[in-house]
Amino acid sequence: MLGRQFHRDDWFEHAIADFGQSQGNVATGFVLADMADPQRRTSTANAYGYKQLPYEPFLGGGLITALSVPLIVSMGLGLFTALSAVAAVLIGVWGIRRKPTPEG
Repeated sequence: MLGRQFHRDDWFEHAIADFGQSQGNVATGFVLADMADPQRRTSTANAYGYKQLPYEPFLGGGLITALSVPLIVSMGLGLFTALSAVAAVLIGVWGIRRKPTPEG
C-alpha cells in the first residue's frame, strides 16, 4: 500500500522484499525479491542486501530490540509507546517526503 510512497524506482520489487523481511526473517525478503525480479533487471536484490548491513545490528533483533525492555522498565510503557509512535510517524513522513516531485 505504501510501497509507491517509500520507494522511488521499482517500487513493487523493493516493497515485496521489505514485506518478506517483515514476515520474520531476512531470507524471506531475499526469496521474494528473487521471485519478483528473477532476471535481476532492477537493483532490488543489491539494495535490499546493502540495506540489511546497517539495519540488522540495530533494529533486526539487535541493539534497539535489546534495549527496549530496559527502556520500558525505566520510563514506563506509556511513554515508551508514545515515543515509539512519534518516531515511527517521523520516519514515515521522512520516507514519503524524500520522494522527488514529478517535473512538469
